[in-house]
Amino acid sequence: MRNIPKYVIVFFSGALCYGMLELFVRGRTHWTMLITGGIAMIFLMLINQSKQIDIVIRALIGAFLITSFEFCVGSVVNVSLGMNIWSYSGIPMNVLGQICPKYSALWFILCIPAFCLCDAVEMLVSSKRYSSLFR
Repeated sequence: MRNIPKYVIVFFSGALCYGMLELFVRGRTHWTMLITGGIAMIFLMLINQSKQIDIVIRALIGAFLITSFEFCVGSVVNVSLGMNIWSYSGIPMNVLGQICPKYSALWFILCIPAFCLCDAVEMLVSSKRYSSLFR
């Protein structure tokens, strides 16, 4: 029960960061991407808790996870429902236009600052100054 605020903060941080990234890169986003970003960030937080695993390996796991989420969500909203939210069809080595190595590499790089954000949330929630807010 004590972890619920941490998960809520991390979810909304991921949703906000992913949405802002899309707005910056593509000039638009979609609500499904905000939810996907929030869920991905929660999983990144869980991966990041394994500090005994090298950060490069954690980032590889995170990139694989985000790419998997992107493929699953894209398969539903773009392929099955035809919403055409994004398409990587013009990018080499794409899979059904939903994922590609170029963006998997970007997710790998972005996992490092995402882990730092998760650490910051962890410190905030556990700090004495703010701990009474999160009980």
